[in-house]
Amino acid sequence: MRFVERVVSYQKRLTSCLVTICGIDLYFLQDADTVAQMRKDSSVGHVVQVYTYTMKWFFGLPDRGVEIYNRDKTGPERKPHAGSDPHFPAHNRIYNITYQGFLTGLSGPNLTHTTQRYSQLVNANLEKMSLSREWTTYEDLGLFFQELVSKSILEALFGPAFLKLNPTFNEDLWEFDRDIPSLARCLPSFMLPGPYRRRASLAAQVKKWHQHARDNFSESSIGPDGDADPYWGSELMRHRHAKLPAVDDFDDDCMVAADLGFIWASVSNATPTVTWVTAHLFEDDNLRDRARADVARLGTLDPKTLTQSSPVLSSVFAETLRLHSTMYSMLTARGADANLGKWRLPQGKIGVVSTGLSHMDDTVWNTRDGQHPLASFWADRFLVYPSDPTSGPLNMNRRRQHDAAAAQTKTKSEEEYSTAGAADPHGPTFSLEGLEGSWIPYGAGRHACPGRVMSKQMVLYAVALIISQYDIELLEGPVPVEKDKWSFGFNVAVPKDKIPFQIRKREL
Repeated sequence: MRFVERVVSYQKRLTSCLVTICGIDLYFLQDADTVAQMRKDSSVGHVVQVYTYTMKWFFGLPDRGVEIYNRDKTGPERKPHAGSDPHFPAHNRIYNITYQGFLTGLSGPNLTHTTQRYSQLVNANLEKMSLSREWTTYEDLGLFFQELVSKSILEALFGPAFLKLNPTFNEDLWEFDRDIPSLARCLPSFMLPGPYRRRASLAAQVKKWHQHARDNFSESSIGPDGDADPYWGSELMRHRHAKLPAVDDFDDDCMVAADLGFIWASVSNATPTVTWVTAHLFEDDNLRDRARADVARLGTLDPKTLTQSSPVLSSVFAETLRLHSTMYSMLTARGADANLGKWRLPQGKIGVVSTGLSHMDDTVWNTRDGQHPLASFWADRFLVYPSDPTSGPLNMNRRRQHDAAAAQTKTKSEEEYSTAGAADPHGPTFSLEGLEGSWIPYGAGRHACPGRVMSKQMVLYAVALIISQYDIELLEGPVPVEKDKWSFGFNVAVPKDKIPFQIRKREL
């Protein structure tokens, strides 16, 4: 990251530049206005080679599967990309099949059904821990939530049969998660026998689940909500297994790699986010009490309501992702050069955006004149107080620039509607206004993570349940913000060290 920071900084400001690495031109795009423009430009999309690299080296997609993805130039939208083969068979549009499945399965009624199942599972799994009003000590907060949150997500999305068939899958998956940085180096199996062996074990477990679901599922298995079933788990997975095997040459091994990638993605960011949010809340008694009051005012623990009506939790969530999200987005301009304001991304070239650098841009973010440095956690960074014109995520200079631009265009971006109001009309509201090119934990392209709404609902539900019903004491005090640098650039960074704690039920 230090190398990237050096090359994209000019006079202490983030900018954009061209760097050639191993003969490949990489356009690093970091200034906020350029990133914001890139997110709006329909001609800018993700780099196919990056996707296939991830699927091959991380999740074991065979070379024949890589070819299937490479031959599809039509893109994820319903309408094929301009310039792509107009006669390309619809059943082979693997990006469209995958993306549209996510849009349907992770939004609308299916999102509601999934998060309802998840919330029930979190409650049930928490009860199984038999926690009482006496303190129970655990060695690591991260491991605690890997057991509680990760297992609940897996069953909510993939059904109860999945973990019954593979009782060690969750533990195996988190051991494999630590292998991802090693696998990213593209080394052969004889140099990485452990990571390859663990991946093969996970693949075998996924394949066993596939066969069991094929043998036992019928339409009568679908529950009354039209989404859940005990074998595939959800309408999303039924869609994937109806459409993807119909893609020419997409065999069982390809399907296993595709599902393993989705399974890993479904838990690898949400679970450490719950860990960080919980740690930050219980580091500060006042913040914990404010969050508890926010939740108590709602009167119900509903995943959707929490994301819309709890400004304190929403701000803590957003600040956690700002501070701990460490992803690189790689994008390309299709059809023609992409005009990104003062910069241009040439057709077919690769643009790179680092969330870590955008999230630390002091020309954009509010630090209260240095009182709350960007390298530290500040729970109120995303809160706007009606009586305080200096509050909110933007510093005053950036706020003036944003207000002037908004007055000229008289339009609002999608981000400006990402707010959470307070029950108290004089209280703060959560806002992402003006951060289109600066807060990008889900990626910098137009097709940001389709599971981002589900993930936020799942994270905030687990956190709200814990803070409202349990006390936690961090046995070694506040958790250092320092992250595990080995995992930098892949997802939400995990804490560098274990977080020992004790927990008990509250006396309500």
